[in-house]
Amino acid sequence: WATGDTDIIIGVVTDTFNFTWVPDKEVVSKARFPAFFFSFKSNAEADGRAKYFMRFDNIIHRQIGDTLYEAADWIVDGFDRGSYFNAAMDGRVIWDMATT
Repeated sequence: WATGDTDIIIGVVTDTFNFTWVPDKEVVSKARFPAFFFSFKSNAEADGRAKYFMRFDNIIHRQIGDTLYEAADWIVDGFDRGSYFNAAMDGRVIWDMATT
């Protein structure tokens, strides 16, 4: 996520992974995610803004049973910021959602 390399992101998600972009109520499948994120990165770099880089703040982890949950703030300086919430099992992200 930090560098925007979708090959790395896709490499750590399950086959049934879905990403929900809450502002548009858009559910993005694993197959559609690279195109979705390319568009997000392009918007972040539009109008002469710096090369895309996402940083994270206020990270919270919570293990419940076999599932690890993570909630935090995401920040792309000069573009936007928001919060996200995801869950992982067996080292693989099973779902993720983010908002601004």
